[in-house]
Amino acid sequence: MRVPNSPTTDAAFRRLFDSHHREIQAFCMRRLSIDDANDAASEVFLVAWRRFEAIPDPATQEALMWLYGVARNV
Repeated sequence: MRVPNSPTTDAAFRRLFDSHHREIQAFCMRRLSIDDANDAASEVFLVAWRRFEAIPDPATQEALMWLYGVARNV
């Protein structure tokens, strides 16, 4: 179980962000203006931070698929 706002969770979230930010940013940029894409990508990772417990293992491709689902809804 990941504990919210713990150093372990912070590090895991940072790895998730570093691993997938480019893909999520590109996904948003293909669909939106540059300003809206930046806002959308930020919103995706805000949702990810708030719902970190719901994300499949952040080290897997399943996490990226989860992020794409959030991006589609944002």
